[in-house]
Amino acid sequence: DGEATSEDLKQMSTLLNLIETSRDRDVIVLGATNKYDIVDDAVKRRFDEQVYIGMPDIETREQILQKTLARWLKGVQLSQKTDDLHEIATKLDDFPASAIVIMAEKAANAARKDGRRNIIKEDFFNAIQKNQNLKIKEDKYVEDRLRKRIGFGRD
Repeated sequence: DGEATSEDLKQMSTLLNLIETSRDRDVIVLGATNKYDIVDDAVKRRFDEQVYIGMPDIETREQILQKTLARWLKGVQLSQKTDDLHEIATKLDDFPASAIVIMAEKAANAARKDGRRNIIKEDFFNAIQKNQNLKIKEDKYVEDRLRKRIGFGRD
């Protein structure tokens, strides 16, 4: 319903108090979210700097997939198939990095459930189809689209 409960308000008050008192103790507070649009303005104001790191582009999605899959015996074979990784990464547009890792885990679970030794791209396609709710439309949480993009070693 969108209304804050008394517990929500108590947690918010505690968070704001912790952020403020940390300044007096020379503590640096870092926060990260992929739901910027729902973060309370009072919390946003407490941070001296806000840095926007955009959604992963196709190359970054491929790298995330490759590194995630290479960690698992079931994923090594797929991690070396660049054409398949590109096809999967294309379908993962609008998914944040954390959701890409979740999709890899779901694909691994599907392979395990089917008794297969290797993850196949169809495992990803099924996971993507079933988990569209993990998508994030970038324009929903980007306050200033002109912010300089940083991260992943790109200009």
